[in-house]
Amino acid sequence: MVVAGLLAVACSGDGPGPGTTPAQLVLTASPASATAGVPLSPAVKVSVLDSKGNVATSFQGGVHVALAANPGGATLSGTTTVSATAGVATFSNLMLDKSGTGYTLVVSSNGLAGDTSSALTVVPGAVSAAQSSVSAAPAAIAASTGSSAATVTVTARDAFGNLVPGVIVSLAATGSGNTITPPTGPTDAAGVAKGTLSSTVAGTKTVSATAGGVSVSQTASVVVAAGSAIRLRFVTQPTNAAAGAVISPPLQLEARDVFGNLATSYTGNVTIAIAASPAPGTLSGTKTVPMANGAASFGDLSIDKVGAGYTLQVTASPVLTPDTSTSFDITAGPPAQLAFLVQPTNTTGGTAIAPAVQVEIRDAAGNRVTTATNSVTLALGTNPKGGALSGTTTVTAASGVATFGSLAIDSAATGYTLAASAAGVPGGATSNAFNVAVGAAAQLGFRVQPASTTGGTVITPAVQVEIRD
Repeated sequence: MVVAGLLAVACSGDGPGPGTTPAQLVLTASPASATAGVPLSPAVKVSVLDSKGNVATSFQGGVHVALAANPGGATLSGTTTVSATAGVATFSNLMLDKSGTGYTLVVSSNGLAGDTSSALTVVPGAVSAAQSSVSAAPAAIAASTGSSAATVTVTARDAFGNLVPGVIVSLAATGSGNTITPPTGPTDAAGVAKGTLSSTVAGTKTVSATAGGVSVSQTASVVVAAGSAIRLRFVTQPTNAAAGAVISPPLQLEARDVFGNLATSYTGNVTIAIAASPAPGTLSGTKTVPMANGAASFGDLSIDKVGAGYTLQVTASPVLTPDTSTSFDITAGPPAQLAFLVQPTNTTGGTAIAPAVQVEIRDAAGNRVTTATNSVTLALGTNPKGGALSGTTTVTAASGVATFGSLAIDSAATGYTLAASAAGVPGGATSNAFNVAVGAAAQLGFRVQPASTTGGTVITPAVQVEIRD
């Protein structure tokens, strides 16, 4: 302790002068407060006095400082033994590592009476990113708007593990759909501040915190689980496809909760069907599949008729709200077959068949291939009387249709047919049967020519004249 009247005694001239025999130690400078890990300021100073209270300036021995009262279990670091200079020992780098109230220092030196400081309060240092912590409980919650939430606890500590009160804490979490309620105030006496986290989006959330402007190194994880399935959703929509070809990529469906999260607990069956049908198409493939972990896939679906604006609808059992796909188109596939669009009709010999015969180029599902421009050729198929087909018998298709406007057959008979073929089309076609009748009388012809004979004798066989069209 500082001795009152020290200066007066030293200068009074009574008794021995300065530099006499040292007798005791007196703390002449000692701080009342300090920060953990920061050198004590002002520096601790110890004067060596003689029995009269004068500074023993000749003393150059070692003086030692140690903790007396140690309420926080601190360690005193720094240079704890120094040599006096002119009877004064100065400790310039002493530090305490634990916060607490009521610390005292004691000084000693061999053969001298010691001294004890007044009470010292040590406050925590700055928040340490590594020593502070973040925790969350419970570790798993249900997706909600707040009815299910995790409590996030942030504990602020300095570099020595001392709890740091009075610092502002902010919280953050990864992902979307999160609702964070920040702490209502700074950290309390225990260095703790609490907030909450809820989320409408399922997934693992990483929760982080900032305390006193320092980003805490540790984070906490909260798993947000989806709720019960209430509806179906197309994840992969149908795309345009050729008639009869598998729609690719496969259609993906999911069961979703009220917030749109994948409901992995749903394991019902899902069925798909045509909703909007611009043509009388038929949906083929596996149309009912089981859901696994809330998901299903349709990998072999096809539609056989060309049309623009198809849609598909999915339903589930147990019942969920259905979903309808975006619209898509079914186009014709490659040329695969021929068909008579306009069949040949009965006609008379030598007269053009009317209306004009038309042959259509179709895909494997029977749809007209409107992009086809193949050359189509017609010939007699069934020819009951050796007739000859005349007119233009090879025509280039336009928009998938070849029109033959000048066909005629010269011989009357019943049961003619036409056979169609086309370059690049694997399948041909045969028309319906039709008849060719005799036309109007137009000429005469000898059916039986006169034969040589003798004068006055009847020509035999009898001459015959035929009326022909």
